[in-house]
Amino acid sequence: MKTITITNQDHVETTSFQYGSCGNSQVYLNGLKEGEVLVSEHPFYIQNSNGVLAGVDQRFTTFKLVKNTEVISTVQLSWSNNCVNKTSELLSYEIGISPQSLIQTYGIPTLLAILSISFIYLIKRIRK
Repeated sequence: MKTITITNQDHVETTSFQYGSCGNSQVYLNGLKEGEVLVSEHPFYIQNSNGVLAGVDQRFTTFKLVKNTEVISTVQLSWSNNCVNKTSELLSYEIGISPQSLIQTYGIPTLLAILSISFIYLIKRIRK
């Protein structure tokens, strides 16, 4: 006996949602009746009204519909991260060298220059 529906921000009934740097899906609850609550145990969450499940993200996978301390049904949510972060790959491709080669080529001389300047500054400060 299905009494509630879970929908996304487009009000399409689903239990599959997206998360990641490109944005999170909003989870909505519909069909909750008087005296019923939607509960998640790990992490803890409780909702006693229809509408957006504020703060629900990929950490929440199982919800129980409870009425008078009796579990009526269980809802499983699945989350997927479809965001692809291509920024660093694109940057490396555009300039034609890998970030690793930048560190290897300029890392040691730059570090030595900074240490030399710091050492000279320290000597001048001691002489004052």
